[in-house]
Amino acid sequence: MGVCPQHNVLFDLLTPKETIQVFQEFKGAVGTRKARSEEVDKLLKDVGIWEFRNTQGKNLSGGNKRKLSVAIALCGSSRFVMLDEPTAGMDL
Repeated sequence: MGVCPQHNVLFDLLTPKETIQVFQEFKGAVGTRKARSEEVDKLLKDVGIWEFRNTQGKNLSGGNKRKLSVAIALCGSSRFVMLDEPTAGMDL
């Protein structure tokens, strides 16, 4: 299950790419390293923060932090996703 709470739960020193990788591990993601890496890349592109994939979390805009939170909720092949105001403050 994936959850995107109203307030961001991110690690300031990790990049979006690293953050999703950590949450994949928290969720017990299975598959090859290549498959997990491809999922990370796809999520970063899908939510529109690919160009910020190597930027520390503390340096992301509020909207990009929200996009990362949505990507976290979706990672690890979540069968169910709960979103609490996922687009609040998000640049669309």
